[in-house]
Amino acid sequence: RGTVVSMIHKYLNSEASRSAAFIILDLDNFKQINDRYGHDCGDMIIKDAARRMKETFGDYGLVARIGGDEFLVMLKALKDEEVKEILQHFSDTEKFVDYYGRKINFTMSIGYSLYPDHGREYQILYQNADLALYSVKMAGRNSFRKFSPTMATTGTRDQLGFSLSQISEGMPGGFLVYRDDENLEILYANKRLVEIYECSSLEEFRKFTGNSFKGCVHEDDWEFVNETIAAQIEISDGYDYVRYRARTAKGNIVAVEDFGRLVESRIDGNMFYVFIIDIEKKERIYRNHMLGYV
Repeated sequence: RGTVVSMIHKYLNSEASRSAAFIILDLDNFKQINDRYGHDCGDMIIKDAARRMKETFGDYGLVARIGGDEFLVMLKALKDEEVKEILQHFSDTEKFVDYYGRKINFTMSIGYSLYPDHGREYQILYQNADLALYSVKMAGRNSFRKFSPTMATTGTRDQLGFSLSQISEGMPGGFLVYRDDENLEILYANKRLVEIYECSSLEEFRKFTGNSFKGCVHEDDWEFVNETIAAQIEISDGYDYVRYRARTAKGNIVAVEDFGRLVESRIDGNMFYVFIIDIEKKERIYRNHMLGYV
């Protein structure tokens, strides 16, 4: 960071500094990559991202890593349209590493500001590029945007401060993410879902269900549930709704409602995001609610 900041200051203060694009890039969901695949995989991705940036941007200016998964690029003496073309190509290019025979895709979010249009000093250019980067993240990541003055007064960073676990643990029902593959592998389950299945921990829940969505459904209901979900997603843009019985770890039978959606992910493949609620508890809450107005 110190070296590249010094080089940028030197360029901005030189007579050659007619124009420049000040670009901040970072890896999308990098913490989740580290948590899922390990820091060795994360290190490999950082190195691969650096290689790709040097190959794409290196002939036009500076490329530097300035933080854990954050990079800075300064492209010199290029017109805005040229900058957009280069960033579009970089953003559209598939990025992945081969991690011990497994293809791990990754994406990057990019924000940029222009010198001298958006500032003449390093700190201002950095701040404006950072606002553009934030705008990309709020719009869904894996893209690029140029700074606009409206970005300084719109939106809030609070949304980025919430993690998946924080949000899902506050839900009034079970939340499940599972992979749409032969095994229907469970990728995520919240605490409320673990409680519905009367398990003492997430580890027990994974063991009890075989870490598969199929294990969440009573064996006598599985064929019906599987066929119903498949039929619905064909005609409802990936959405499904189904009721079924679930056997708990304590041998009890509970009836649940399942609201799901199939989502295509370039990183993880197709996945189902599912909200599951105990029907008896829902109806009890509903009755108490209605009685409160009698």
